[in-house]
Amino acid sequence: YQNRLFHSDQRALSHWQVAQELADHTIDWKRGAVDVAMYKRRVRRLEAYGLRYGADVELTPRPFVGFMLVHMPLRCAAEVESDGQRVEVAEGRAALIAPKHSVRLRWHAGTEQLILKVPHTLAHEVRALHGRHDMDFAPGCLIPSALAPQWDMLMQSVLGVMRLPSDSALSPLWLDDLERNVALFALTHQPGDRATA
Repeated sequence: YQNRLFHSDQRALSHWQVAQELADHTIDWKRGAVDVAMYKRRVRRLEAYGLRYGADVELTPRPFVGFMLVHMPLRCAAEVESDGQRVEVAEGRAALIAPKHSVRLRWHAGTEQLILKVPHTLAHEVRALHGRHDMDFAPGCLIPSALAPQWDMLMQSVLGVMRLPSDSALSPLWLDDLERNVALFALTHQPGDRATA
């Protein structure tokens, strides 16, 4: 919340701003007042966004190019349909979204989400480091609830780093490792993922 990109009650302006940061998309505004706010922080390659629309909205983004997203509702809930896989994302849960063909998102009125943008370059590095080229992101899935505490601790570390001034004394090598660990966790803890065996 310390780095707000914009706050608007204008549909067209809000649509354009979000598209610039995440992905080109169409948006269908449903019930509720338009009260869009977007915030952004980054580590090195990881970017985190806080986003709310206020109103109930349905979004149809183009398939993501070069990245996947983790959606984490902080308030209310959302629905995701990614390459035919439908996921209900309740408040406090986290969903991995990596469509190759199509994606549709439904945000209920009042939903506010933390969105983590994970570039595919991190996944490529993780695969190369571990010799696991069979690992890939599912189009859409929830991080298992039993692993939510570990994911939350990892996210607290990432958010803590994001709050530091850009001239902090943290080692770039350690920061790179932290970011790769986020990608590794996401790749190896998907429900039914063969890489966890």
